[in-house]
Amino acid sequence: MQDTQVRISLLAQCLLENPPLIQDSIANELRTAIEFLQRLTEYCVRKAWILPDDSAQWEQDLKWAYKAVKMV
Repeated sequence: MQDTQVRISLLAQCLLENPPLIQDSIANELRTAIEFLQRLTEYCVRKAWILPDDSAQWEQDLKWAYKAVKMV
């Protein structure tokens, strides 16, 4: 997800810095990246890998971190 978010940010920056001739193809790439991030986020929420509530997400992350430490 992080890579896709970085890609979106870079594409948005490129969109602003390039001539109109190139902007159409960059805009298409940007739309594709945004749609992919949306599908990926929905999948992660369905799998309960990320949670909509920040405090619940924090609790889950802590549990997974403690579990990972015990495995080492």
